[in-house]
Amino acid sequence: MLNLSTEQKVFNIGGVEFGGQPGERPTVLIGSIFFAGHRIVTDPIKGTFDKAIAKALLENEAEIAAATGNPRCTDVIGDTAEALIRYIEFVAKYTSSPILIDSPSQKVRLAALKYFAGSSLISRLIYNAIAEDYTIEELDCIRDCGLKSAVILAYTARTTKPAARLRFLQDTLLPAATQAGIENLLIDAGVN
Repeated sequence: MLNLSTEQKVFNIGGVEFGGQPGERPTVLIGSIFFAGHRIVTDPIKGTFDKAIAKALLENEAEIAAATGNPRCTDVIGDTAEALIRYIEFVAKYTSSPILIDSPSQKVRLAALKYFAGSSLISRLIYNAIAEDYTIEELDCIRDCGLKSAVILAYTARTTKPAARLRFLQDTLLPAATQAGIENLLIDAGVN
């Protein structure tokens, strides 16, 4: 079994443990819902969707997690703040697992984050993602809302080689995440 020489961190987010040495704990399953073109969404602007099918998908995800022994996390994607908030509320009602706040729009992610700031749900939320296009406004909002967990996207079109990605992660993204008050860092190395 591979054993990394660098100390590996373990983060507990909403009752799910992430990280550690390879094989030390099960890999966390992350399933996406309400993504662009998802057949269950009837209006991506208002965030209307087929609730029965969405609930069945979440139940199926829970069954797979139980059958495999892999904990789960749900990546909730929305095109507008109204939709993303509605989607997150629905997923939170039918799961107890962590939820990724995800949107192609930084503005939408931040509006949803502000909406849930101070709620009991904040400890289950993971911002997806702090990336090369981050802004100081974004980092300040994450910190001010008290969010402690985020995906750090180390992929850019300019950093295609592993060494360049590591430098970008160490020199740019990790300091940005620290500035945002992020304690639970989930690194997405991206793929080419």
